[in-house]
Amino acid sequence: MNIFDHYEVGNLLGQGGFGAVYEGRRVKDQYKPWSDGCLPMEVALLILANEGTRILQIIQLLDWNDKGDYYIMVLERPDPCKDLFNFFQTHGGRLDEELAQLVMWQAITATYVSCQRGVFHRDIKQENLL
Repeated sequence: MNIFDHYEVGNLLGQGGFGAVYEGRRVKDQYKPWSDGCLPMEVALLILANEGTRILQIIQLLDWNDKGDYYIMVLERPDPCKDLFNFFQTHGGRLDEELAQLVMWQAITATYVSCQRGVFHRDIKQENLL
């Protein structure tokens, strides 16, 4: 299975020390379960974080594929979508109290539920919050 047969890769959304994130779109609505074998840690953690009742504050893993020396993850991308760093910039670097409370509630909810499900996110920062 070639994952690129099922997804169209779009623009580069961001790049960090551990990889790059691209915009993507499923070409047809056909979900394929991943192959047997060892799961990469990040894939396993996303599966754990999404177990149980669906909460909108945790991005879903839609599909993934192991390419040997790297792997590809297809993640949900809400629309419209902006990371918290860019969201702050579009609001002049500050948020009013009501909006700031909403943002914090969403971040705390995702963090709390993830921890309850056995996942502790060790890289919470503005660029990692959508």
